[in-house]
Amino acid sequence: MTDGTIVSFGPFRFGGRTYFSGGVDLASAGSNRDTALALTLDDNFVTTVDAGTGVALAAFRPGYGTTYQRQRVVNRGAHALLVYPPSGARIERGATEAAVSIPPGGQGTFACITAVQCWQMP
Repeated sequence: MTDGTIVSFGPFRFGGRTYFSGGVDLASAGSNRDTALALTLDDNFVTTVDAGTGVALAAFRPGYGTTYQRQRVVNRGAHALLVYPPSGARIERGATEAAVSIPPGGQGTFACITAVQCWQMP
């Protein structure tokens, strides 16, 4: 198995909880939105995080069963994890394609409500 390999595709248990569509043992990559590890699942556990690397949220999929698309990112690595919005989008009121940072041991849940706007949920 190589870094970034998705070792489970829902449902699965991790840390005593059950998740329905997720990847564990993911490794962040790249230094910008285009080279970051592209996420495709709902729950993402990133266990290898090198300094200055990140992940990119999936592109907005209209009609994905709700009025928005939700992705959770959990940082189990040693460094801050950069989370980039989908191509052409922004997170909160940030600049287009600008990353937000999740500290080691932290997590973030992101809701992309349109192709150009994502919000970080509490």
